[in-house]
Amino acid sequence: MVRETHITLFGIRIGRFLFLFISIILMMALRPLIGGFVRLTMLTDILFAAVLISGLWAVSQKRGVFLMALLMAIPALVLGWIPYFAELPFLWILSRLFLAVFFVVMVVFLLSHIRRAKEVTADLIMGAVSTYFLMGLFWAFIFFFIETVSPGSFRLEGSPADIESQLIYYSFVTLATVGYGDITPASMVARSYAVLEAIIGQLYLTVLVAALVGLHISQSTERKVEEGVRLS
Repeated sequence: MVRETHITLFGIRIGRFLFLFISIILMMALRPLIGGFVRLTMLTDILFAAVLISGLWAVSQKRGVFLMALLMAIPALVLGWIPYFAELPFLWILSRLFLAVFFVVMVVFLLSHIRRAKEVTADLIMGAVSTYFLMGLFWAFIFFFIETVSPGSFRLEGSPADIESQLIYYSFVTLATVGYGDITPASMVARSYAVLEAIIGQLYLTVLVAALVGLHISQSTERKVEEGVRLS
């Protein structure tokens, strides 16, 4: 089993998966709050960079996975920033491809780590929750590529320049099966993938996360009973 690591910040122990979870939450929360002060696409890339860094730390103890994630993270960052200095939108799209593969590497690693874990810790549960968010981001890029290849695959509400943000929103609404209906899939391919995301999202929550939380509670109860026996 991979040894759990943490950093201490202001006296608080922050595990590597909790750090990943916090970076994702901050990305989701800060984008709409400060988007009016910073160019939205640039802000998105800055916040994605924080997620990439925290993701690299999360897999840092598995050398092979770390190198694979690093090979995806570096071009994702570099290619994502070049279009701000030169009119090369293709590189920006290519950076999104590397980001999508990075999220796949992260999801596969986290699922494998969760499956092999011998003890359910609070940080491991944070890893499971982070996986759920990473799945939402991955599906957002799948929808982005579908819309890029076949414009009009989704009925969008906002500006065409903000397609990525709209599809991130749509992805998480679909993953959680909320279905507000303000953004809808128009093509058969888009509809099929939307259904697939919704099913996977529900199976993930009901099967994996619920099982981990239940097992964590069970292990905590067993430890308390063992401590009570020793004290008696």
